[in-house]
Amino acid sequence: MNLKKKTEKGLTYYGDSRTISQNVKDQYFRQTPAKDGAETPRLPAKSILHVTQLGLATAVPNDRAAASQGREAVVSVLPTPYYSRDGITIYHGDCRDILPLLGPVDLVLTDPPYGIRKADWDGDFPTWWLEDAARLAPAMGLMPGIWNLLSCPREVGRLKYRWTLAAYLANGMTRGLIGFGNWIPCLVYTADGTSAYQQDGDCRRFAVGTEAMPEHPCPKPYNVMRWLVSRLPGDLILDPFMGSGTTLRAAKDLGRRAIGIEIEEKYCEIAVRRLSQEVLPL
Repeated sequence: MNLKKKTEKGLTYYGDSRTISQNVKDQYFRQTPAKDGAETPRLPAKSILHVTQLGLATAVPNDRAAASQGREAVVSVLPTPYYSRDGITIYHGDCRDILPLLGPVDLVLTDPPYGIRKADWDGDFPTWWLEDAARLAPAMGLMPGIWNLLSCPREVGRLKYRWTLAAYLANGMTRGLIGFGNWIPCLVYTADGTSAYQQDGDCRRFAVGTEAMPEHPCPKPYNVMRWLVSRLPGDLILDPFMGSGTTLRAAKDLGRRAIGIEIEEKYCEIAVRRLSQEVLPL
């Protein structure tokens, strides 16, 4: 069984999937990676076998038909977490590489780039990650910004649009095309059989500018994210566009577990600093 190193992203095994599932632990510690920079082909998520870097003895194939027939399959290993403590985990990397390797979560809650060119990475409003979100979670809270509301799908995979939560920023001063933007929409998607109902309203008033903001071009107010985390269902939350870690900080303060993915290390560093602080005040 050959082992190649996927640049900066972890380790990938090639070979008969039945052999891999029995021997991946020994191979992981024994094999020597190929030359740095050797690229592995990007394969559909269903043809990937998952294994953690915690020394688990077996890898579980997503595509069990491939395993039973002995077809060639791939085992990709999640990179070592940038941070992992008290139920909060951060991966530094591109979510296109990380998402296919994650197991199920309860809720995806995220604030992706809006495509308004507020930073170098803000060139477009991405939708390519939505299929992975639908595979991983039975519920999703998507904050697309007001500009992108009509670009959001009514259904993605097993998830269906159900409602919109609104955070009303009473003193918001963000400029929109026709005046100030005083609200943050959060589209709620769930799979059939998963309820996001609570004895609570769908709109809440917030005053912004009352809290210190992290060094990020467009952070979401902490109290808004805390409300959304408490308002939506699920104990384990995934934010694939973590930024400075506001979703993770809110999850920690509410006793939830959370996973964040961030491509820029400087924002990972900021998130770790925020997570190391005492419980943030309301």
